[in-house]
Amino acid sequence: MDKVIVLIFDTNDTCVPLRKRANWIRKLYPDFTIIEGKGCPDGHKYAYEFGQEYAYIQNQYIKKITKNYDIIHVYHSVTYGDSVSKSLNATDIMVDIDRSIVPVSATMIRNDLEKYKEYLDLNIYKDYKKALKKNK
Repeated sequence: MDKVIVLIFDTNDTCVPLRKRANWIRKLYPDFTIIEGKGCPDGHKYAYEFGQEYAYIQNQYIKKITKNYDIIHVYHSVTYGDSVSKSLNATDIMVDIDRSIVPVSATMIRNDLEKYKEYLDLNIYKDYKKALKKNK
């Protein structure tokens, strides 16, 4: 790719603030463009839990915050990714949906940080562990 754009949602699924999560990616991948999805209609919950009507709300939000970018491919490993791709008129590229190449997801890490810490950069692991302690 000539340019990689990463969209990170503001969500209640994690105790780590959006800015901190975005900065983790900025530090690891300084050439990527990071879009912070502030005020998102709670991200993937719409597509996962509430169906197409709510996926439409999420997709409209994504279109709005990515309108200044020419997005031609959407890479994802989630079941609702095709809906996002279609809404952006982009090529849908599903990657490792069954987690056979990289056997971990963000949800799995949130549910058991210690079990999956080997998949995290050491600084991210430390920050996340500190955030978990702070929010208990």
